[in-house]
Amino acid sequence: MKRNRTKVHCDSCGKTLFLIPWKIKNYKHHFCDKKCKGKWDSKNSIGKNGANYQNAKIKIKCCFCKKELLRYKNYVEKHKHNFCNPTCRNKWMSKYQRGKEHPLYDRIKIKCEYCGKVCYKPKHKLERKNRHNFCSKECTYKWRSKFIRGKNHPNWRGVFLKCDWCHKKYKAFPRDIKNKKWHNYCGFTCRVKGQSKFLIGKYASAYIHGKGGKPYTTKFDDFCREQIRIRDGYRCQLCDRTQNKNKQQLCIHHIDYQKQHADPKRLITLCRKCNAKVNSDRDYWYAYFIYILNEIYQRNSVKY
Repeated sequence: MKRNRTKVHCDSCGKTLFLIPWKIKNYKHHFCDKKCKGKWDSKNSIGKNGANYQNAKIKIKCCFCKKELLRYKNYVEKHKHNFCNPTCRNKWMSKYQRGKEHPLYDRIKIKCEYCGKVCYKPKHKLERKNRHNFCSKECTYKWRSKFIRGKNHPNWRGVFLKCDWCHKKYKAFPRDIKNKKWHNYCGFTCRVKGQSKFLIGKYASAYIHGKGGKPYTTKFDDFCREQIRIRDGYRCQLCDRTQNKNKQQLCIHHIDYQKQHADPKRLITLCRKCNAKVNSDRDYWYAYFIYILNEIYQRNSVKY
């Protein structure tokens, strides 16, 4: 015998069953499977004993006109007041459901602040401070999109700044102000123009004293560049994109950042985006490209 279960017999075949106590309380009849239940229903639940028997109705009276009605048991148990038609129901409600007995007694008549329609709201909602009343969610969203914007919004944390190039005021957030170290710009065009003026010479990010303005060597010509592109298969060695996908000619990068050298062992092909990316953290990229060049020459069976 299983724990926390009681012994019961099937009402159809008489087999022993072990059921949970709450099933015994809620159900009068117990069965081992659906077949036994179907056989028992075909014998016992017939005619007036059936759950869906049409003539199983009770005689009751309408609460207003007191006419005799026939209603099912389940319907009578769920509803306290029964009526013959909606007119009797409305007349009864206008007579008896008035004052404190009315379901909308605690509600107050107000106007929607957006569309001006009349609606009813309970007292506990109207007692709240700084509350606006609306008839529906659509009116609330439309009202908020009009009036709760910018500084009027509770989560507003923005600041108005002046653009350093065009001197116009624009809205900026704290996350944008932290990233901008020196200058503030209202858009991309002003930023490009401002950087071309202010980020020159010592103020440039890739500035190295004494190494700027030197020309390339004469050996670093078009023929030398084309040989390195052929060696690398017309492919960027960092993002692995081909020259046809980029739709522009690939660049040749000096891994040691010295323009006077034209040794193919110190040159590598990159696209324009990767060539700009490589200007920072030069020690890291120098070691990285030496590792890649060693692999390229090992594939071509060339040792150096």
